[in-house]
Amino acid sequence: MKKRFLEAGDGQKSAKRLYGSILIILGITLHLITYYLSLFYIVNDTSTAVSIGNTFIGIGAGLLGLGIMDNIGIRKRDND
Repeated sequence: MKKRFLEAGDGQKSAKRLYGSILIILGITLHLITYYLSLFYIVNDTSTAVSIGNTFIGIGAGLLGLGIMDNIGIRKRDND
């Protein structure tokens, strides 16, 4: 059962998985940058940056979840 990361259940490339992963990486990066800056500098509005990062992570997780739920009916059963 050889599975690639960006392929859906039918073997085609999935844009939902790609953009979901990108959004999660952007959200985590924004959280890390905000954390780093708040250690060494006074950041006035950290709550806005954290909420934007949470939004990116939430939307990315939603896209990945939709990709999983979308492939439940298409999943091929392998007898390997």
